[in-house]
Amino acid sequence: MKKNFLLKLILLIITFHFIYSTKVNGQSPDLTMKIELPTKEINVGQIIDILKNNYLLLFSYNPQDINFNKTLAFPSNTIILRNLLDKIIENTNINYRLKDRQIVFFKNSKYTLNGFITDEKSQESLINASIYIPSMKIGTMTNNYGFYSLHLPEGKYEVQVSFLGFASKLFEIQLDGNIRKDILLRENSLELDEVQVVSDISQINPDRLGSHNMNAIELKTIPGMLGERDAFKSIQQLPGIVPITDGVSNFSVRGGSFDQNLILIDEAPVFNPVHTVGFFSTINPDAVQSINIYKGDIPAKYGGRISSVIDVHTKEGNKNRFSANGGIGPFTSRLSLESPIGKKVSVIVSGRYSYSGVVLKG
Repeated sequence: MKKNFLLKLILLIITFHFIYSTKVNGQSPDLTMKIELPTKEINVGQIIDILKNNYLLLFSYNPQDINFNKTLAFPSNTIILRNLLDKIIENTNINYRLKDRQIVFFKNSKYTLNGFITDEKSQESLINASIYIPSMKIGTMTNNYGFYSLHLPEGKYEVQVSFLGFASKLFEIQLDGNIRKDILLRENSLELDEVQVVSDISQINPDRLGSHNMNAIELKTIPGMLGERDAFKSIQQLPGIVPITDGVSNFSVRGGSFDQNLILIDEAPVFNPVHTVGFFSTINPDAVQSINIYKGDIPAKYGGRISSVIDVHTKEGNKNRFSANGGIGPFTSRLSLESPIGKKVSVIVSGRYSYSGVVLKG
């Protein structure tokens, strides 16, 4: 009799536990299930206890990664599990996953190292500067705004930064979270001995065929006609680009006509970029930061042209101090003014004047 009573009592307890579990968790938990909180403001430790006791969820985490005393505020006492977990890991490098009834918190495996590379003297963005991680044998280049971004596993890295005409920089960084690192490079001129480059033609990268980049340093080193530096005359030194007639800035790329070239200045198309009967371009070379030339395999973002795309990027202006640059020549005069406006804004005003109107008027 006593044994039958104990057996019935055990069966009753098992049945009650099964009914309670079914009521609370009628289906396998997922991230869309609704969670009832006792109050709208509650700390992380209390939330985990509620999920364990009321919803029979299991947790796996490193206690050092979770701030149990962090107080969270919610607009309502009822909240979806996904939103609840997102709030717990907000502004941290922790992520989570739900498998069966277990929630696992874990650290992100990769972090982002990014920033801007600029000229130390003028604060100009440096386009196509190189950032390289020797230990990982990976790297990247800055975009048209001087911005770079690398995704790397957690660890300590040696970073190499270089740009033509500037002193290279080498530094170490401990990457244990997303880091923004702005880099300043100092202009540096070097005199090099003769270098002979011998290479197998099979090693040429086909992705770079038909394209060339010229920065402000290169434009300064290319001599101009009668001392007049000109951006379009400089690119005529490249293979496949020739002037339509001797001495003019209008050019032909691989046999095409001048109007088959797309010319962009800071992403804006320019339809007539020359003056003085075509002898000089309207672009002041002192205001040019870089020129990208595409003679073939033109990127889709430009929309396409029969002959070429000439993408000109101008300077943003000196962000440190006021500066002026100009020159007087036999055919044209030019002037560029740069100045900071506040701490984050700068302005550049650049112009070029031709004497052809004075000569023609007699």
